[in-house]
Amino acid sequence: MYICCCIQSPMNLLIAGLDHTTAPSFSSEQLHDALGNLRRALDLPEAALLSTCNRTEVLCRRNLAGETSGALLMEWLCRQRSSPIDSLEGHYYVHSGMDAVQHMMRLASGLESMILGEPQIAGQMKSAYLTAHQTGNLGPELERAFQWAFRVSRKVRSNTAIGRNPVSVASAAVKLAERIFSDLATTRVLVVGSGKNASLVAHHLTDRGVSSMSFASRSPTRGNRLAARFTGKAINLSSVPDHLIHNDIVICSTASQLPLIGKGMLEKALKRRRRPIFMVDLAVPRDVEEQAGELADVYLYNIDDLNSMVDSGRESRQKASEEAQQIIAGELGHFKHDYRSQIGAQTIKACRTHIEALRDRELAQALSRLRQGAPAEELLSSLAYGLTNRMLHHPSSAIRKAAASGRSDLVHWAGQIFGVAEDEEPPES
Repeated sequence: MYICCCIQSPMNLLIAGLDHTTAPSFSSEQLHDALGNLRRALDLPEAALLSTCNRTEVLCRRNLAGETSGALLMEWLCRQRSSPIDSLEGHYYVHSGMDAVQHMMRLASGLESMILGEPQIAGQMKSAYLTAHQTGNLGPELERAFQWAFRVSRKVRSNTAIGRNPVSVASAAVKLAERIFSDLATTRVLVVGSGKNASLVAHHLTDRGVSSMSFASRSPTRGNRLAARFTGKAINLSSVPDHLIHNDIVICSTASQLPLIGKGMLEKALKRRRRPIFMVDLAVPRDVEEQAGELADVYLYNIDDLNSMVDSGRESRQKASEEAQQIIAGELGHFKHDYRSQIGAQTIKACRTHIEALRDRELAQALSRLRQGAPAEELLSSLAYGLTNRMLHHPSSAIRKAAASGRSDLVHWAGQIFGVAEDEEPPES
């Protein structure tokens, strides 16, 4: 009787992904069906799907036959976007085994993001983990890999400055606003313009809890679109002077060739507000007259100020990324040690179960003979002899086979296990 010791290896983990130029995106509702389709199509014991605006990844454990490959995962992804795999050349990547574990650690720590240190990816990975868990698609190997990735992410963000300094003008603008206002969630924001930078600043402010926003644009369509996206209010560009009175933060980013907000306009607004205004002018040429910054209650920053912060932030994050890589290397070593320790524990448990089964079988036979009147001394001798033979039968066969095939290292370690080999290191084969 032999007990099967089935130990899954992280070498069975596989990740295949597409970058933002080619990735099919899945909504939260689509992810449930997509995961089920993926597991059925490729016969996967475990799987998760990570879908963001920048990447789509399949994270899985190969099936027991080991037939799952990166190519098969890519073919499945291609079917989701109805594209031939040849069209994705140079836009996909595959990681397996410990490389897959390391990739998950780097991803959760923000080292694989388009913006170095971006914190959103850790939350997106947690969403992917929860979806896989809730739909029954998560197993012990992906569970372990995800938990270690989250642990490393927390350690990187606690011990480095990977996400503390802004690396975009939008995040720099919000960072400055946080220096002026203790609680951004209580502020009112006016966005003048509807370009990319204005939208990004609005996005960052929303993440900080801002819920009161007004959007002024030369294009009513784009203004309405932004207002709908951020649950704000669209206003006419001509009504900006009146709205300066009611807003604490003003973001300007238009293509106007002349300033839209002058010093005099702000002076009038301040007389009625009697509170400071924080202004960020992202436009080139400027939307706000430079002289407006001379007013005591106007905190005005332009694109040059923000770029200076961004350059400093990039340098800081680059240095932090080097520290993060050292943390990840150390944690990957701990992961390997933990995995090997678990292999040892599972193997010991399986061996003990096997030996106990042999013991119980021999003991049952001895007790049966004892009840039939067999001499106790004879039974004890027979029990010891039979149990020894049964316990050594398979190991003896395996040692003879290893010796015959020239595997002196296996013969040596067998001697170490049974405590009969004197040397700690195996001889050369």
